[in-house]
Amino acid sequence: MKLYDLFPNPIFGIEYPHHKKLKEIIFNVMEENKDNFEVNGQSSNLQHLNNKLSESILHEEPFESFREWVEESCSDYVSDCLGYNLPDKMMVTDSWLNKCDKGGSQHPHYHSNAYISGTYYVNFEEGHSPLMFNKRSALLFPNHPTIVLAENDDFITKYNTDSAVYPEEGELYLWQSQMTHSVPENGKDNRVSLSMNFMPNVVSNTRYGFRVEYAK
Repeated sequence: MKLYDLFPNPIFGIEYPHHKKLKEIIFNVMEENKDNFEVNGQSSNLQHLNNKLSESILHEEPFESFREWVEESCSDYVSDCLGYNLPDKMMVTDSWLNKCDKGGSQHPHYHSNAYISGTYYVNFEEGHSPLMFNKRSALLFPNHPTIVLAENDDFITKYNTDSAVYPEEGELYLWQSQMTHSVPENGKDNRVSLSMNFMPNVVSNTRYGFRVEYAK
């Protein structure tokens, strides 16, 4: 029997050179908005800030230079890793803060109405849960008719298991938005991350296209 590994999914990771200053800014914002965090509906120890339609924390004044950096990094990912031509650049369409304490988790999900998604790790220490990419859980979110067979939990291969990414604090990770991902049960308080979605500023295949603008 022959097996071929076809079409791997590239996950892009890059370190932000000014993390210490950015972390201080983010923790100040968190303190100023401690009463504005909303509890995740499926995990009481996971909270979000600015995770609403027409809100984006990276479009606030303190984060202008960081937003420019993540947009440049995402543009590099799309052109240099995925191999697509960008008439203009990738732009952040929405962004929000996550605070996950001990026992918190994020259920498997993917991001609709986005081309690239990403997470920046503001505070990440030993005991904090990794970022998981879920193979079997993708079947929970079909956007077309699908057939699901009973899983054989005793038959484990690299083709049917989840994959973990263990980031370093101060790193940005980017992936294609249709990829199902999650955070397993967290083992320590104060896992802080900043998540975001991107779209090309100009969507074009050189024949048909349109322009995307951020509207608050």
